[in-house]
Amino acid sequence: MSFVFARWPAPRGVFAGYTESKIRSLDIPRRETNISFSLGEPAAALKQSRDLLRQRVGLRNIQWIRQVHGNQVLESSSFTVDDQPEADGIWTREIGSSLAVTTADCVPVVLTDSLGSFVSISHFGWRGAFNGLIDSLFDSIPGARGLGYVAWIGPSICGKCYEVGADVVNQLDELNSGYSTDFGHKFIFLSDEFYILAGKELPDNSEYGELDLIENGVGQVRSFLDNFNEEKEKLPKSFNEKRVFSIVTGTLAYETLTENVISYLNKIENLTVKIFRINNDFYGDSVTVAGLL
Repeated sequence: MSFVFARWPAPRGVFAGYTESKIRSLDIPRRETNISFSLGEPAAALKQSRDLLRQRVGLRNIQWIRQVHGNQVLESSSFTVDDQPEADGIWTREIGSSLAVTTADCVPVVLTDSLGSFVSISHFGWRGAFNGLIDSLFDSIPGARGLGYVAWIGPSICGKCYEVGADVVNQLDELNSGYSTDFGHKFIFLSDEFYILAGKELPDNSEYGELDLIENGVGQVRSFLDNFNEEKEKLPKSFNEKRVFSIVTGTLAYETLTENVISYLNKIENLTVKIFRINNDFYGDSVTVAGLL
């Protein structure tokens, strides 16, 4: 286990980072460096691993919490370092204090201000977000001094290992109901990737407002499909001679294009359209969009 210091525009005296291990999850030695409650480690073994981390980084102490995907945010001075209360966020003004969370599919979020007058760390996942962790965080921490807030979002498990499912999409309407806008459309948008990976029907085009985020993949697929369905009637019913075309795309859009576009084009007489799915070996197979091939 090693500790990686984050590179971010933090004020003087504020540091962030994360642990890193190259041991595979099924290897027995992994337990020697486990620092999470979730694996059911004996208390003595867990304390030993956490003490090892503290010593390697050179910290006086580390304040831990037990994350529950809720919205509780606590000030560290309200309990001792030996306590490990249930919460998903913790903050402090005390110089020399160290705060920690453990994450997998969620992300650690460190928040401070430009003067470093306080520091907080939170365990952010979609459940915490839906449960109001963002509001609780800003209700609990001091107001920003100096030039405002400074944040660092740490690493998490990749999409290949953990895909957000339909449960997230199903929560969207409930969450949007709490945030009204004056623009005639919802406040929170999910990218097309959420719906595709969850196997959910894409929203109607009208739900995306003016499609302000289309270049970021929000409404792009719906807009493309609507445009194709509008224009496909202008396509010829046949060609005088055989024609063959090939289309390459990323893994994300492959099924959508196959079902909605390629199947229609191949009904045109003397036309054959082939589609090829390309895995992204350059950025990694968790990057599935065609624009980064």
